[in-house]
Amino acid sequence: MARRVLSNQHRGDHRRGRLNSRLAQSRPEAFPTPEAQALQSEEQQVLWCAYRRLSPDDQEVLRLAAWEELPHEQMGVALGCDPGAARQRLHRARARLAKQPQRAERPLAVARRHDDE
Repeated sequence: MARRVLSNQHRGDHRRGRLNSRLAQSRPEAFPTPEAQALQSEEQQVLWCAYRRLSPDDQEVLRLAAWEELPHEQMGVALGCDPGAARQRLHRARARLAKQPQRAERPLAVARRHDDE
């Protein structure tokens, strides 16, 4: 009986070990390092600044596609045009976003600190 209990415990330990290794492989960034978080934050700031430099029309079509996740047909209804025109507007807005300079504006707190010096 003791041998079976130990065998079951060994199998359970082995299963838990395999599960832990699978979880570690499937979610490598579950707990990102501070460096990774800082890089991600900087990338988001660059993207947000580039987005803000776009025209209001480009911002609207990108919001409909990215945040609202509307298909072209519904984007066309929201924009007052046909789906083909909505698709073209989205394509052009994405191209203009990609052409924006890849620089981040200084955050307000950092700008004030440097201006005070």
